[in-house]
Amino acid sequence: MMNASESPIDDIDDTKSGSPAVPFREGIALLWSYSRPHLRTLIIGVLLGLFATAITLATPMVTKWVLDSLGTDLDLAGPVSVLVLILIVGIIANLAQSVLLGRLSERIVLDARRGLVSRFFLAKLEQIQRFRTGELVTRVTSDTLLLREATTNSLVQLINGLVSLVGTIVLMALLDWPLLLTTLLALVVVGALFGVLVPQIGRADKRAQDAIGELGATLEGGVRALRTVKSSRAEHREIARVNTKAEESARHAIRSVWFSALAWTVAGGGMQLAIIVILGLGAGRVALGELAVSSLVAFLLYAFNIVGGCFISCVRVRSLTEV
Repeated sequence: MMNASESPIDDIDDTKSGSPAVPFREGIALLWSYSRPHLRTLIIGVLLGLFATAITLATPMVTKWVLDSLGTDLDLAGPVSVLVLILIVGIIANLAQSVLLGRLSERIVLDARRGLVSRFFLAKLEQIQRFRTGELVTRVTSDTLLLREATTNSLVQLINGLVSLVGTIVLMALLDWPLLLTTLLALVVVGALFGVLVPQIGRADKRAQDAIGELGATLEGGVRALRTVKSSRAEHREIARVNTKAEESARHAIRSVWFSALAWTVAGGGMQLAIIVILGLGAGRVALGELAVSSLVAFLLYAFNIVGGCFISCVRVRSLTEV
């Protein structure tokens, strides 16, 4: 039950234009409040993702098994069959997870919209009047879409990505320590640079979203007063007001694009450079007889897994900062 001093609209008061971006921890807490009613489905999605992650982690080792069998009398049918089998099982697990989380995300967006609509209509009139009509409409229609990715795919894939990263590092350590240290050094450098850039992206996206809310409110007000605007010949003034809000949103969105491009360039370029270094060092160790070719191939496959995992984690972290 809500206290008499509380209002259904108070929860969204901090979303008004010009408010600072929600801190990361508070954003996670907000996402958890929306996801908690669907905890069972969320756990199933996590388990499916972990199963698919285990398949991904096993693939390079099975590939190493296939390569080790080439120079022996072992039958290749066994390792190749296992490789194909885990590929098929992994595809099915990923498909099931995508469908499950996709349906869940739409339910969460629907719940958020129902909650906002209820709060708007149950709030006191003077509290609702602090917001412009267009801004309220934007909160219900476009802002809730940010929950679609953040509450399901971002949380689940962030968990799976962390598990995959730890598992990959452990298996890489079993293959070759010197190459692992090179990979970890690249991860630390890229992670530090990305950690500096991601908050900038989140702030720019937040300001762009706020400007869209103001754009909707300004346009809605102009449409409501269209007769007055026409009679006072103020059409160009209203056009300028709406265009100013549109330009403000575009300016913040372009700023986000710059930071995003820089972040992806740093992450992608850094990890690709690390793979080149790994290949060079690994080739040298193979030439010295300190590393088997099959182990180098498996290590490179794990390195590519880390690159893909880092990109996914970066995307999900960015989604969480946009809420």
